[in-house]
Amino acid sequence: DLLRELNGVEYEGRKLRFELAKEQTVTKAVVDKSEYTREVYLSNLPPNMNKDIVKSYVKEFCDMDPAWTKMVSKNSAAFVTFTTAEDAQACAKKLNGAKLLSKKIS
Repeated sequence: DLLRELNGVEYEGRKLRFELAKEQTVTKAVVDKSEYTREVYLSNLPPNMNKDIVKSYVKEFCDMDPAWTKMVSKNSAAFVTFTTAEDAQACAKKLNGAKLLSKKIS
């Protein structure tokens, strides 16, 4: 067979190496959407917000340290991600209707 004949042949100062691909069984890919259940969306934020202010506020108000914070909608909203879905749910309950710089967030 051609692969065996070429295996080990020297070409331009290098030895060629060939192997047959191993047969693998493909299993169905499962998308883990748990990251979405760990996320809290905060809207109606005061002007000039940034992710550090939001993260600090969430940490102080909820007594939890967010894993990640992303500002959206020209910094009038934020996605705050927690390490567990339970933390996200608990924080969402505490933050809903709370005030940040005299503005009620939702």
